[in-house]
Amino acid sequence: MSEKKIRIKITDIPEEGLELSFEETPQELDLVYPDIAFEGGIQTQVRLTLIEETVATQGTVQAGLILQCGRCIKPFSYPVHLRFKADFNPKRAGKEVEDADLYFYTGRALDLREFLREQILLALPMIPVCRADCRGLCPQCGQDRNLKDCGCVVKPVL
Repeated sequence: MSEKKIRIKITDIPEEGLELSFEETPQELDLVYPDIAFEGGIQTQVRLTLIEETVATQGTVQAGLILQCGRCIKPFSYPVHLRFKADFNPKRAGKEVEDADLYFYTGRALDLREFLREQILLALPMIPVCRADCRGLCPQCGQDRNLKDCGCVVKPVL
């Protein structure tokens, strides 16, 4: 399913555009990491419009993730709901372009796999926190300070 849905032949995009809706697994998008788990698949809806050789895309990606809190190390649910809009241009041989905001396709097909993977990774927090007021673990005894105060005196680091 992944190869067929996520790789679109440019000639299959009609003049009025093409709307697709599909679900991928984390494995299909190469999103397998030891500290990230998914609750089900990754749902994508995308509209593709061909303007000369440029494929204009816009859509949404939704996924449910389980992340580990950076303070108390407990797992927590982290929903990802994002909108995207990007133009894909044909990559020309011999032209090297280094711009993070430009997207390309090669040959006569557009493969959305790397783009969707990138969008999901960019939506993740640098330091995941289960809740804003999470007190974390005591650096001396390891007690979860959300459950009870251990009474350790923690000296501030200067």
